[in-house]
Amino acid sequence: MTPLLFLVFLPFQQGSPELIAKMPPSVQKSFGAISKIIKEKGKNDPLAYEAYIARAQIWSAVGATEESLADYLMAGELGKKKQWTPGEQSRFFRLLQGSLKSIDSFPKGQFVADAQVYFYEGTRAFHLGQNPKALELLDNALLLEPHHLEARCFRAILHHKMGHLPEANRDASVVAQRLSDSNPISFTGHESNQLAIALEKVQGESRNWFTTRITAPPIEKVR
Repeated sequence: MTPLLFLVFLPFQQGSPELIAKMPPSVQKSFGAISKIIKEKGKNDPLAYEAYIARAQIWSAVGATEESLADYLMAGELGKKKQWTPGEQSRFFRLLQGSLKSIDSFPKGQFVADAQVYFYEGTRAFHLGQNPKALELLDNALLLEPHHLEARCFRAILHHKMGHLPEANRDASVVAQRLSDSNPISFTGHESNQLAIALEKVQGESRNWFTTRITAPPIEKVR
């Protein structure tokens, strides 16, 4: 397996997500170098196994739950492909457990104001039909503030418009759970009004799908 200790000395990859750009230079360099390895090796190369684990740990260290779990999931798939040993499996789950603890302890709400800027720019691009740009901006908004419900709604609708159905359903499920009375994070009347105002000008097939999806009984657990 490729050692990853040298990565902090490699050039930083430009274009990293905004959350990473707010981290110390050493974190930025590591993230950029690891992402470069993943890009070069591809998702089907077992040699990318350690790189996915390393990036998952960085994501967890900065509080990015979904991104960390996505990389751990990919690492798990690669581990099975390369026929990992029981010892490697045990190490994998220890690292995953440690990352979940890191995510839980990360200070929440540090970048709410920055997330709001990305949200406004993202919705502007959304209404202009600039879908790839809108998706990138909404991704950054949710990286900075995962509980930004309006950004989550717009991203669900945008994913549906772009034909990304698994991603659309995942975001819609998050919203549906937030709206659910059984959710411990209650959805207030003020938030409901704000959401209605934000989506007022969004029409069409994808908006109709989203409305149906979030009002239907939840059929899957969001991970």
